[in-house]
Amino acid sequence: MIIKPGDLLISTPNVMGDVNFHRSVIIITECTENSVMGFMLNKRIKYLLNEIVNDIKFSFPVYYGGPVESNNLFYLFNSKVKIGGSEIISKNLFCGGNFKELINNINENKIDSKEIKFFLGYSGWSINQLENEIDEKSWEIVSNNDDIFSFDEKNIWRNSLKSIGNKYLLWINSPENPINN
Repeated sequence: MIIKPGDLLISTPNVMGDVNFHRSVIIITECTENSVMGFMLNKRIKYLLNEIVNDIKFSFPVYYGGPVESNNLFYLFNSKVKIGGSEIISKNLFCGGNFKELINNINENKIDSKEIKFFLGYSGWSINQLENEIDEKSWEIVSNNDDIFSFDEKNIWRNSLKSIGNKYLLWINSPENPINN
């Protein structure tokens, strides 16, 4: 399996009944010989960051990153501001770091909502599990050349599947719940 940090994992119609991953787009943030980790980019939740973290002065959207550790807050950012302890994922994309430092930078307007995404939980697999799911055609892997902060989150799933050709055209154009067709 060839997948690397920064790649996008796009759910196919084969995972239609899965409440966690239906029409999801996941940015891969970590690949080891044993596991793969990432965050869903298009599953915004109803809470804002300042409703979860009292020290934040501004409203930032929060996304459902996945079913693993869904009570924990994670973040990805693309900023000129450096946060101590953060890990580089791909060109100009960083994960985690010193949370107090992050809060200070947000409250001082050094980082805005166009440079950061917050997630509750993450998506994770063992290597064998993800390989099996890819073999079962549950996922497509797409190299990510775009800025994840500029994606149209309502259409990212459709646009990502379109980028790999016409084989999912019927599903791309169908309503989220095909019964409503």
